Amino acid sequence: GQSRWREPGDRDLVRIPEVDVIIGGHNHMLLPEPERHVRADGSIGFINQVGWGGTHLGVLQFDLYGNNKRELSFTGPPRAVEVA
Repeated sequence: GQSRWREPGDRDLVRIPEVDVIIGGHNHMLLPEPERHVRADGSIGFINQVGWGGTHLGVLQFDLYGNNKRELSFTGPPRAVEVA
């Protein structure tokens, strides 16, 4: 089934080996850290949700290496931004 926080299809799309990271935002949910998904072929994909309206900022560093090795680090959780 689908969860309420994600775009329809995020977990389906992350199964595709050519898709490394999905950054979603249309549903306006905020994840404290990216979801890590191990695919049937052993490669890894990530899903993150950015919230809405620029209320939070964070940093994701994504590194690609040969042989389908992917690493993602983050300076989470995202921090709230004060709007003047």
